[in-house]
Amino acid sequence: MRKTQVLSRPTHPPAVDARKSVYFGGGTPKNFVNQTEVTVTFMRQSHNGHKYAVQVIADAAHWGGLSGCTFEEAQSWGKIAHNASMVDVHCDSTIALPMLVTALSENTGLIRKRKKPAFDMGRELKFTFPK
Repeated sequence: MRKTQVLSRPTHPPAVDARKSVYFGGGTPKNFVNQTEVTVTFMRQSHNGHKYAVQVIADAAHWGGLSGCTFEEAQSWGKIAHNASMVDVHCDSTIALPMLVTALSENTGLIRKRKKPAFDMGRELKFTFPK
């Protein structure tokens, strides 16, 4: 059976099920990714925060903005688990993303295990992941 998610209506974001958070940059997108863990509390599901988190940011925490927010700050809000595996990469995304993609693409075992999504471009954009 295939699992289908519709992007145009509210569903559980993939990060809620996967319990992983990976993002480049900060601000509102960063908050949206992490806010899913707080939202599950209101959906009456288990809530302990993301177990794995990677952030690639160029901003520093001492300015007090969301873009440079540390994982410790996210942990205080329950967005990241207190025992999570976390990696901060202080680098411009245009440098870090090509390096990360290249490193991942060289891992042939990882590529063979990857499940390619199938897209349905109808009235609503739908995608499925094969089992």
